[in-house]
Amino acid sequence: KKLSNEYAVLIFSLDEEGKETDELRKYIKAYTNKGITVLDSDFKEKLPPIYDALRVIYAKDEYPFQILAKRDNKILLIDFSTWQETSIIYDNIRTADGRLLIVEENSKSGLIKRDGTNVLEIKYDDIQPISNPYTSNYEVEFLTVKKDGKFAVFHSEKLVTDFEYDEIVFEKKVLIVKSNN
Repeated sequence: KKLSNEYAVLIFSLDEEGKETDELRKYIKAYTNKGITVLDSDFKEKLPPIYDALRVIYAKDEYPFQILAKRDNKILLIDFSTWQETSIIYDNIRTADGRLLIVEENSKSGLIKRDGTNVLEIKYDDIQPISNPYTSNYEVEFLTVKKDGKFAVFHSEKLVTDFEYDEIVFEKKVLIVKSNN
């Protein structure tokens, strides 16, 4: 098939993290003067070329692939199976683990499931994943949640401590919490 001259750069996989999958190899990320789009193997656009950035969120358990997209200074989620934007739109969205997303709005953070279900409302100063370097792929074991200068530990979709710690780190298979030095 003839490819339009309007595509400046083509990347022949949506996979930018080296996790090659057959499903992702079927698509091409295309850069145009209007924005980024995705083409299928027949060079048909799956998305309009209106995005500033596209990044795949990988499948975990019951969640399929999803795409984080940047448009109009917002981050939104695109359903990979339908190629439609979801109603999940925030100032920023980051992956917490395979099931949860850290969302940010007006400099506050919260947590949602990948289907949009609220887990922690958007009222915290910061949320950070704590990866376990002793597992394959540095799997996220815990999250730290910061509010009013103090930290709490989040695990299994709930806060498991109060906001009473000055610092939380993961060292040598142990979660170390520090309070009042």
